Amino acid sequence: MVTKQAKAEIHHQLFDLLFLVKLRMKEIVKDSDENLSPLQLLILRIVFRNGDILQSQLVSELGRDKSQVTRLVQDLVQRGLIFRNKNETDGRHFVLSVEPSASKKIALFTKHEQKVVYEMLAGISREHVEILINSLKIMRSNLGSS
Repeated sequence: MVTKQAKAEIHHQLFDLLFLVKLRMKEIVKDSDENLSPLQLLILRIVFRNGDILQSQLVSELGRDKSQVTRLVQDLVQRGLIFRNKNETDGRHFVLSVEPSASKKIALFTKHEQKVVYEMLAGISREHVEILINSLKIMRSNLGSS
């Protein structure tokens, strides 16, 4: 059983870390020439990682409001970063894919994100990293996201 003191310390450490990571990500995005929001960057990474993805799948993966995701996707389309085409088998759905010219930008963002992760993990043993990964998976699952 986790003590109240431990829960309070986890709360403090976790939310301080989340705040610092969010600040770093905002700096990375701000330094780019695209002026993207962190959520738009996440959308780009998901579409890039999955290749062609249905917009409805993206909404599910993000766990965000459909209209919010649609607005963000439309902005990314207008910027020429992603394609949005009707699904050939079901015209009611849209398939998203990354514009080839955006792939380099996404790779650069990913490189900066990895740098942040490497900085966070400095001085942590491989064993502790494995424990952290497993703990994060459990926490994510506890919050209802796979």
